[in-house]
Amino acid sequence: MTRLLPWLRVRLRAWWDLFAAQFAKFGVIGTIGIFIDLGAYWLLTAGLGDGGVLAGREKIASVLATGIATAVSWIANRYWTFRDHRSARVPRELFLFLVFNGVGALITVGCVVVAVDVLGITDPMGQNVARLFGIGVGTIFRFWTYRQFVFVRELSDLPPVPTEETLRDTNSRA
Repeated sequence: MTRLLPWLRVRLRAWWDLFAAQFAKFGVIGTIGIFIDLGAYWLLTAGLGDGGVLAGREKIASVLATGIATAVSWIANRYWTFRDHRSARVPRELFLFLVFNGVGALITVGCVVVAVDVLGITDPMGQNVARLFGIGVGTIFRFWTYRQFVFVRELSDLPPVPTEETLRDTNSRA
């Protein structure tokens, strides 16, 4: 038991450090993604002063802007946030990323639907609060599902179980 506690402490600390780093990177990418989405939408609808190529087609522009932001988000999460956990099965990873990203978007919409249709909130401030709440819940959902199902290493890539030598090295440093 005495040999297990230092090993457990080291493993928990390593897990927490990885979790915190991934969450911070995920947040940075999410923030960049929001700016990309808003910027792409603005360029597609308003352009640089002359009107964008999709002026008057705001719904199509919204879908394209979100698609661009999602693509950037997938690439950034794959090669930065979860670079040590990405799978060799890229199509599966991308498919799951898109599915869970879609569910996260539905969570946001669902919160707005509940606010407007169930609670009867009609003022824009209340609707924005519901949207922000939905974005928060959707973000937590995305982070959890990306870690659990999307960016996962195959079993052969997992670190080995600690040996007596590893435990001794850990005890000598503690």
